[in-house]
Amino acid sequence: MLKKIDSLFLIGFIIFISMKMSFADTSLPKKSIRLVVPVGIGGLTDVIARIIADKTFETLNQQIIIDNRAGAGGIIGSEIVAKAQPDGNTLLMAFPAHTINPSLYKKLPYHTIEDFSPITMATSVTEILLVQPTSPVHNLQDLINAAKENPGQLNYGSVGVGSLAYLASELLASMTGIRVTHIAYKSGPQAQIALASGEIQFYFGVPLTSIATVRSGRLRAIAVSSKSRISALPQVPTMMESGLTHYEVIGWNGILAPAKIKSATVNRLHLAFVQALKSPDIIEKLSAQGAESIGNSPKEFAQIIHSDILKWSSLMKASKISYQQ
Repeated sequence: MLKKIDSLFLIGFIIFISMKMSFADTSLPKKSIRLVVPVGIGGLTDVIARIIADKTFETLNQQIIIDNRAGAGGIIGSEIVAKAQPDGNTLLMAFPAHTINPSLYKKLPYHTIEDFSPITMATSVTEILLVQPTSPVHNLQDLINAAKENPGQLNYGSVGVGSLAYLASELLASMTGIRVTHIAYKSGPQAQIALASGEIQFYFGVPLTSIATVRSGRLRAIAVSSKSRISALPQVPTMMESGLTHYEVIGWNGILAPAKIKSATVNRLHLAFVQALKSPDIIEKLSAQGAESIGNSPKEFAQIIHSDILKWSSLMKASKISYQQ
């Protein structure tokens, strides 16, 4: 009789475990999530990644570990994710270099579209067109006129060929027919110092490093590259408002997973990240960094990636920007 009870108990226990397993959510990764950030610690992309990761942890109840893998314009970190198992345990915090690199390098160790699965575009960040506070340039038209009066004599800065500040400047030159000279610097703050000293005459900076210098009067903002003005500098017009009706350059950050990831995992991750991005405290924290919280669909993010690849490819061909080795 005792053996019969033990057998029935064992059978019931097995059924209970089986039912529990059948209802378990297998679409989510079971380990900590590794969010690869393909830039160094302290930059805008890194700061944004950490803000979002901390909040998303509350929804997923899984630790999200930031793994900074800087180098080669984001290629090193992107390759790690492209070749990772498509189980949702390894994700990429992408930034615009992801869509610029296909036109900048002859060969990449991955396919920019086919080897990744978009989760969501996390943030949108404008570029701020800066000049010296003592400059006679007070608006975009002043800058264009000065460049036309002095062909090739106005210098602009960036952190290198293919960077967003570089492309924003080249797009401005392409759309207005001006000739300007590029000078590369190791960092954005270094370029801003060069601008303040007069070594360069204009620079497209990111809000994280630009807003404070503008508010303090150390630099002057004459336009922003987004479609709409930004709340941090509401008095500064957009490039469109300033006369370039089709000009728009947006820095963004977005979450990508390896290709062939299960759709159920994509859906779950998307829901968690978007829930974090739409929370009031995260919107406020991102706004303090000059970033707008987005949280769009995987399809919408994919369309932005496609559009940016075509946009930068077209500009580089028109401007005869050569491939990097």
